[in-house]
Amino acid sequence: MKRTLIAAALAAAFAATVHAAPRWNEQSLNAAAVQAEAEINEYLQKGTGPVADLMSNEEWQDGDAFLENTDGSPVEKDFAHLKHQNQIYLLDKIFEQFGEDDKNYARRIRFGVLRLHVFDFDKGVNPSGYQREGLKLYRDVIFDDAGSANFALAQIKSLPNMEEDNYDYESLLKEYGFYLKAVETVKSRDTPEVCLQFNRSITAEPQQDWRQLIRFEPAAENNGRYANDQLCYAARWEQQYTIHIDPRLATTGGLELYEAQIRDIDTGSR
Repeated sequence: MKRTLIAAALAAAFAATVHAAPRWNEQSLNAAAVQAEAEINEYLQKGTGPVADLMSNEEWQDGDAFLENTDGSPVEKDFAHLKHQNQIYLLDKIFEQFGEDDKNYARRIRFGVLRLHVFDFDKGVNPSGYQREGLKLYRDVIFDDAGSANFALAQIKSLPNMEEDNYDYESLLKEYGFYLKAVETVKSRDTPEVCLQFNRSITAEPQQDWRQLIRFEPAAENNGRYANDQLCYAARWEQQYTIHIDPRLATTGGLELYEAQIRDIDTGSR
């Protein structure tokens, strides 16, 4: 029930957030990771800062056992010099302090990117761990900024061993993405129509020249008509069409199509 309410609240905020430029991309995520590492370093070196406040009730040993020091020389206390397993341990402790109901997604993203970088170290031998952490991170990206959904969905899709029918991926795509739901032939008239049905309303003219973003092979019998979340084209009976949809096609909220689409359809007989 709680998850359902959270999803509903986030979906309600969708239209208000997608108008702005996407907040998250590879560059902004890397910058967030740098900030998280700096906050951890302040904690390790001075015992102050946001991480220190967060971890005030947690014990953290300062001994050299937590540092890479193979040649016996002194090593500065910073996150980069922590042993791999202790980097994971510290980040796990930080996320424990966040709690399951934490809605500070920008903060979660900062440390989530850093954790994904840590898991990148051994993703060849532990791809499931990397996939798990990547899914958590990019889900938080979508929750923080719906306008970044396309970027996050593409990253999720590229995670190791991510199947096309992965439940989490499909749920996020349906909730936050813009995609083609179906291509159907409407046979209720003398002349058939091929209708492209999307999951969100499409930006109409003159704000968007959507006709330039749809291409039929062979050509349709007209230039198409706009019907909110559908684009319909006059066609011929017993004709097979290949339809190309440009990923720049956008919703009324400004979110572009998740990825280019190519669909085949046969109009069949009258």
